[in-house]
Amino acid sequence: MLSIIRNIVFLFASLTFISCEKEVFVGPAIETLYGTLNVLEPFSNNKPVGVDFSVNDTVKFECLFSITADYQIDFIGRNSGAKFTMNGSNIDLSDSYWLGNSEW
Repeated sequence: MLSIIRNIVFLFASLTFISCEKEVFVGPAIETLYGTLNVLEPFSNNKPVGVDFSVNDTVKFECLFSITADYQIDFIGRNSGAKFTMNGSNIDLSDSYWLGNSEW
């Protein structure tokens, strides 16, 4: 009876160690949650001279952070005063672009 209990305990311990090993992490890396935020590439856009939305022009933004960060870009029209806000959360702004729409 004692050998059966030992074998069950050994089998349970072996399965526990084998099942806890993971090849791929689940969820974000801990550094992206609690690391230091540094701007690795400064904020810029592909239309520094101006944008002509009458010809369906768009503005693409660039910026690179050291960790995933929440960002907010506010637009205010120079002549019209129209406003638009773009929010997101990413490590870079490579997917951020503005089509010229406004809230006002």
